[in-house]
Amino acid sequence: MKKALSSVLAILLTLAMLGMFAACGDTEDPTEPEITEDTTPVTEPPTIDVVGEPTTEDDITEPPTEPDSDPVTEPTTEVAAASDPTKMSKDELVQYYNDLVNSVREKKPAYTRTAVQKMDSIKTSVLGGIADGIVNGIVKKKMPGDPKEHKQKKGDKNDNEIFGPTKTGSVKVSDVSSASAVKDGANYVITLKLGKETNPTTDGNSKYSRFFSVATRQDVLDELKDSGVEGDVNKATLTYHDGKMVVTVDPDGKVIKVHEEFFVDADAKEIKVSIIKGDIIAYQSTTNDYTSFVY
Repeated sequence: MKKALSSVLAILLTLAMLGMFAACGDTEDPTEPEITEDTTPVTEPPTIDVVGEPTTEDDITEPPTEPDSDPVTEPTTEVAAASDPTKMSKDELVQYYNDLVNSVREKKPAYTRTAVQKMDSIKTSVLGGIADGIVNGIVKKKMPGDPKEHKQKKGDKNDNEIFGPTKTGSVKVSDVSSASAVKDGANYVITLKLGKETNPTTDGNSKYSRFFSVATRQDVLDELKDSGVEGDVNKATLTYHDGKMVVTVDPDGKVIKVHEEFFVDADAKEIKVSIIKGDIIAYQSTTNDYTSFVY
């Protein structure tokens, strides 16, 4: 009986490994398409001064066209130091965020990254879930969420860390559930929040991948094959939710601190190890803090 229980626990632990790859902050996509930055300057529409009523058809000027509800903003690399984010609308804050991303991409500052990935809990269908407590104890011991530090040298390639894998700031207004800015001493703190997204891509064509380096359900299953775990990608779901990007900007318009966080629910049906089948849900959280910027 003891030997049989040990075998079951070994299988459960292998199943529990699913969540360990669910929200990998360092996943890179070597086939990521190049995104060419458009440096064409944006020309502001002329101001129209109207004195009196127009008397002829030639005097009537058409009003400027209203922008789309979700405009595609042109990437820039200069962030105006005089800008006051606390007075910006949601659309303007998203554009301001993209400008900040482009500025960091261009200047390639040094910084320190502190990453924490934590397995919050696991639920399985094996043995009716009665072994979940043991599995959670084993996995949390193996993956306690200890901070891992990385120092980025000035001028080095981004390596898909800060601000996700995209080459330029490409966040859309529709990606963001809310945007706000507050004053913190002489600095500004910009916060963009995301809602929920199921099975995002890793190439910048989904909202979470425009903010963070994410993993796909195929990435997870590919990793598990080395452990003898089989699964159907169509029966696996990764749900990213409650993402948040907090950027602190100094009076000169330079990024001096970044905080990222997001959560992933990894749900896989009919995962198979040898002759054992079972369902598993793993809940994981990820935070990344970037500090000590040197330009």
